[in-house]
Amino acid sequence: MPQTTENNSPFNEKYRPYIDGFIKVVQALMLFLIIGVFNGQKLLEQQVQMLLISKQYDDANRKEIREYLSEPRFTEKMYIDKTAPIIEASKFNSRDIRDNSKMMHDLNNRLIRLERNE
Repeated sequence: MPQTTENNSPFNEKYRPYIDGFIKVVQALMLFLIIGVFNGQKLLEQQVQMLLISKQYDDANRKEIREYLSEPRFTEKMYIDKTAPIIEASKFNSRDIRDNSKMMHDLNNRLIRLERNE
């Protein structure tokens, strides 16, 4: 009875090409996985660097926003400066309306007197 552990056995000779092919496929897969892991590591390092740079820009933007928001956006002086022309125009218009009302009242009185005299 031939032993299957010998190198010259018919079993080894018959399946040797398949076993060699299987081993080569496994070696290729392992090499592919090792290269993939190293490439993945490089890619992750690049992404971390990009995230750090992005974080620096975001921190700078947040700092600018915080400074902008800490300043008063609408002060009392700004309110007075913006409303002063409106108040003056309102006073002027009120005077005009008062003067026109008085003039209309006087004109109306004259017309009433003229109608009575006729």
